Parts: sequence; C-alpha cells; structure tokens
Amino acid sequence: MRILAASDFHEKKPVYLKKIIKIYKPDIIVSSGDFCQGDWFIRPKGKKNAHFKKAAIKTKSTLKYLDSFNIPIYIVLGNHDVSKTHYDFSTYSKHLDINKFIKTLKNVKIIHNKKIKLGQFTLVGYNYIFREKRSPDYKKNLTALMKKQKNTILFTHDVPYGCKLDIIRNKKSPYNGKHVGDKYLLWAIKKYSPILNICGHMHENQGKCKIGKTLVVNPGFGQNGEAAIIDLPKLKIKFIKL
Repeated sequence: MRILAASDFHEKKPVYLKKIIKIYKPDIIVSSGDFCQGDWFIRPKGKKNAHFKKAAIKTKSTLKYLDSFNIPIYIVLGNHDVSKTHYDFSTYSKHLDINKFIKTLKNVKIIHNKKIKLGQFTLVGYNYIFREKRSPDYKKNLTALMKKQKNTILFTHDVPYGCKLDIIRNKKSPYNGKHVGDKYLLWAIKKYSPILNICGHMHENQGKCKIGKTLVVNPGFGQNGEAAIIDLPKLKIKFIKL
C-alpha cells in the first residue's frame, strides 16, 4: 500500500499534490490537519468577521480540491482548524464548521477518535487537543483505540514529545531548541508500539525518527510544497519538496 502524507496547508490550495499523485499513484492520502490559518489572533478589532469569512472560503476551496482527486483521503484536525466541536471561536464557526462541511464531500473523511482497517493495517486517528483542554479521556481514548491492535498506524497532528521532530528551530523564539511535543502520544507509542506515527504541526521538521519500534514521520510544511510517500509494509519513506 502506498500512502501520500501531506498537511499544514494553512488555506493554500495544494496544487503541487496533483504532480505527486500523477508520479507516485498513491492508494490513499492522509493529511494531519491545519487546513485553516489561525492568524485571527492578531487581526485588528472590528475586522475579524471579514477575515473569518475570507478564511472560510479558502479553507473550503482547499478541502474541495483534495476531494477532487477521487482518492480516499483521511484527515485529522490541527490546532488551527476551527470547529464548534474542536476549538470554539463562534465568529469563525458561523462561516465554517469543518466537521459539518466535510460531510458534504465524497472522498474526505475525518477519523478523529476512530480506527479504520486498511488491509492488514489499522489507521488510528486523533485530532490535536490543546494542552489546557486535555482530560483523562484523552489517554483513555488512545488506550481504547490502540490496545489489542496489530500493524497500527497512529495518525495525529501533533508530534510525540522528546524526538528530533518536536524541537523548535527558530532563534527568535524563547523556546528555540526545546522539545514541545505531546507527552500523551509519547506514552501511547511506548506502550502500544504502533509501526508508524504520521504527524505534522512542526513545519520546520520534515523528516523521520524512531521511538522504540515506531517510525515517526513528519511529511513537512504543505504550504511550502512538502510531502512524503510511505510504502507499506516495507516502511520505505521518500520525502518530497516541490
């Protein structure tokens, strides 16, 4: 099975994927979230509504474009993906509820807190959960999804804590050089040893690493034309930047 992994488009239509699909002919596409752009935090007061409306149009366009490939596409939501049930900003949500919108698409499916069979593999999906909103249910849900599974692919937006893929690489940031990944994901990986964790979030860290028996893959910053091809069962990875 061949997987095309690409995420973090941030409202930019990923036209580069058309070329990748033509060359590599993936069986499925997985996208780890951040279809939206969260710069509403810095928008001047009084202009947010206009910005949200424009952002919603761009995000819908991106998701419709992905749907047009007529390939099964599985997604989870990132920290920028606003939804009434994910990260509630009511002004934005009146223009776009991603969960509701995706139900109108044919090929794009959200698999948050779900598992699906892909031949001999099980794809387990989980959205980004803001640290201040996490609860014991997060760990409980991961346990329910992953226990007694074989050939599991853990599919998340965030990166597991403590690997080379979760390090901030921005000299202007006070967190430069620090690990900022998800400790719950690290726990789940160490306990259940999925064969693969496909993630995103950290734009600067396209690459792979091993945590125990698990291969962690970040396909990179989709807005800049980055992606990864993953061939199973051999776990052969090819990173792409167009």
